[in-house]
Amino acid sequence: MKRYIRSAATPQEYNDRQTAPGSTLKTYKGSPIKRSSRYGVGKEIGGDIYFHKMYAPEIIPQDVLRNARQILEQEHPGFEYNCMRYSPKTGAVSFQECPNFDTAREPVVGDYINVFPDGAVKTGHSNYIFHHRWLWVRDDYTGFDVPEAWEWSRQWLNTLQETSDGNGIGRWNAQLERYGLPKEG
Repeated sequence: MKRYIRSAATPQEYNDRQTAPGSTLKTYKGSPIKRSSRYGVGKEIGGDIYFHKMYAPEIIPQDVLRNARQILEQEHPGFEYNCMRYSPKTGAVSFQECPNFDTAREPVVGDYINVFPDGAVKTGHSNYIFHHRWLWVRDDYTGFDVPEAWEWSRQWLNTLQETSDGNGIGRWNAQLERYGLPKEG
């Protein structure tokens, strides 16, 4: 008796079967795109977690968060941020401006302030963009249409046959254009 083994689904076939916004998606190489399993929200990259500031109390230990916010207020009073990065390994907290987080499909980071457990502070500016902003929030977030953001991720993940470029909106738009996808505003 012959046994037929169906080959594993391609990432595009996998993504096509996902219909619920917020479901895990896959890159063209098969890497999962999903919210943090540990926290239920946020995007994990290299052991760090990126998220909207409203979820900070759920992700960052209270004493670490309190200390980082006190240092931020002392060193840079009035700094406006809406995204954060936390490194559980080092205890470092990054406050990220990301001014178009609610309005752009791939928002730009902008100014940031990193606060380290020893009290050291590092400031900077980044033109990098965040892919998959729906990972930063839960489904009930009201700042943007979360299902629409998830669907956009699914669309471009199914189309790009290369690693996505996060090194600035110009490079990302050039990549989208090569694949016939609509560029970022």
